[in-house]
Amino acid sequence: QPLIVLEILVKGDLKRQLRSLKPKRHGQEVSVNCPGILLSYCRQVAAGMAYLQSRDFVHRDLAARNILISCDDICKIADFGLARHLCNTESHSGSWTGRIPVRWTAPEAIQRREFTSACDVWSFGVMVWEIWSLGSRPYTSHLIHSRYCVRWQKVIEWLPHQVVPPLSTN
Repeated sequence: QPLIVLEILVKGDLKRQLRSLKPKRHGQEVSVNCPGILLSYCRQVAAGMAYLQSRDFVHRDLAARNILISCDDICKIADFGLARHLCNTESHSGSWTGRIPVRWTAPEAIQRREFTSACDVWSFGVMVWEIWSLGSRPYTSHLIHSRYCVRWQKVIEWLPHQVVPPLSTN
């Protein structure tokens, strides 16, 4: 049975770190360094997920709450409780033994209980939205049902409001 050992990460999880970056008062500006930090978080998690995928693992629960931050702002993917090894197959089929993290789970995984690395890519996209919205909860204005997520094609409109300044004005 493989083991994963991580050091104690004093900054806690990415969700908490993101929320600490939010302006405390209405009208207060977000830090000028914020876009670079957020982009760094995205890149680090993408690299970590690429590594997991190269080793034929699906995480199945990628979200800001499951990324830990070291004191020097290094992201570490954590909470492998739902992770599965694909065992030389393209997907993992199976039942959940608990609640599905519906807001982060790809529609096909919810519908067919089939998990691929593409499902982790979906979760990564939702997590990127969490990062750029500074820890906001995804899909708050949409009805989420544990068996079927209604009208996924129309969900694109959930892009975050201008919380962080754009990376480029060009």
